[in-house]
Amino acid sequence: MVHPRPVARGLTGSARQSNLAKMTRLRFAAAIALVSCTACQIEILKTEAEEEPTTGGSTTSLGPTDSSSSTSGAGGGSGGQPSEFEGEWEPALPQLSDMSWNCGVVSFLTAHPRTDLLIAGIYSYGLWGSKDGGDDWEELGQGKDSEPIDHGASWVTYDPDDSDVFWESGIYGTKGIFKTVDGGETFEQLGDILHNDFVTVDFEDPDRKTLLASGHERQILYKSTDGGETWEDIGDRLPNDVRVCQYPLILDADTYLMGCGSIHGEGDRAILRSTDGGESWDHIHAGGENPPLVASDGSIYWTDNGALIQSTDKGKTWEARGGEGILPGLPLVEMSDERIAALSFAAVIAWDGDEWQTLSPELPYKPTAFAYSSQEAAFYVAYLICQSDPFTEIQSDAIMRYRIE
Repeated sequence: MVHPRPVARGLTGSARQSNLAKMTRLRFAAAIALVSCTACQIEILKTEAEEEPTTGGSTTSLGPTDSSSSTSGAGGGSGGQPSEFEGEWEPALPQLSDMSWNCGVVSFLTAHPRTDLLIAGIYSYGLWGSKDGGDDWEELGQGKDSEPIDHGASWVTYDPDDSDVFWESGIYGTKGIFKTVDGGETFEQLGDILHNDFVTVDFEDPDRKTLLASGHERQILYKSTDGGETWEDIGDRLPNDVRVCQYPLILDADTYLMGCGSIHGEGDRAILRSTDGGESWDHIHAGGENPPLVASDGSIYWTDNGALIQSTDKGKTWEARGGEGILPGLPLVEMSDERIAALSFAAVIAWDGDEWQTLSPELPYKPTAFAYSSQEAAFYVAYLICQSDPFTEIQSDAIMRYRIE
């Protein structure tokens, strides 16, 4: 169901509400939780939930807060637990009137790696952008002849050579993949596929002709060799003994990686590799639970059973870089100092090549989205809770910000 778009009121202004939504605190005792961030579903393995009242009535926490939790080993021996930090998590999304959805409302969050653009995907209301760190937001795609985006955004892929170009995928709408060449002023729908978790582009090709897009909760892999004008489903080439494969990554015209760590489907969690354009695939490593990160030095990072793994040879081999069970499966981000930041179950943590460091106070809630802005020197989190009825209005704490400098 598509709701009417909101009117212009409430889209700007720096007023923030201090009363954050009260929620039930869940403390997870025992180790592994894997989050399917595009579907925003959480699979808890070998855990038990303990209800606990919120404290102070202003913030909520849905992650472990004691040293025996699954974050053990992070944060330089502190168990990944927040210590004393300057500043606190603060709302970065003023109340947007007339916006509600039964699954949400914020479906996705990303920060442009080279500009001050912060993007939030809001279910059935398209993409919204902020250029002041989250104080003021405006709807993207307002240019003449821009195609309307009516789905829940699931991923954005930025062109490394042109800051105005990026591709977007989404689920639960009437269209799947979009591209902009003017920084989000106008969007073009690519082909007629829909319900897509992820989109990746061959950046070795200056014409950006080859794209892959995964399906949502189904073993579908769309391939385009004409820039997205037409698509072919090559999902039947994927192995039958792996979970649903959500996260493709194109390295060049022939070499692809695929993360099959979804909570959906039967089989193994796996990272696959193809050297013939997706016609055949080899099992390379376990994992593939979160979106892959290609760092500035060319390294590729993924997760395996909640642990950080790294490849320096285009996915041929992988090495463990972090403690097992500390990462819940949300996107990894590279900081301006080249540390790899992620969410543990309690705080923002970063891998500096030798150990994990805790970078933030306790998370305000259990996030389903995570982003880092180098321009703002800030981390952002968001949450999404699906329910059938009543429709959920957007809350002032739907996106929270923590400045690290």
